Amino acid sequence: MPNTNLEDAAVMIVMRPSDLEAMIQRAVKAAVGSSAAPELMPAKEVGEKLKVSADLVRLWAREGDGRPSGEKCPHIRVGKKKLIFRLDAVIEWLESAES
Repeated sequence: MPNTNLEDAAVMIVMRPSDLEAMIQRAVKAAVGSSAAPELMPAKEVGEKLKVSADLVRLWAREGDGRPSGEKCPHIRVGKKKLIFRLDAVIEWLESAES
């Protein structure tokens, strides 16, 4: 008879990246305990708000901006290719290079 105990079973969940983003956003809100959780957004939106290209935002996440520490732009990888960002964290990262 097959094991039907779900605690011992490996489970694989397949979902669209947009659904995963929404799930992450809900988890962040629940962890913070308020609706003031930081907004997650793709590179395109971050670039629009900072008036730089989305390609530059992705480059910062992949390679950094050349600072001696080698620190890269904070991001969350969704799936194999998609990156999402917290605008406040990106701004903080950019400002930390100035000090």
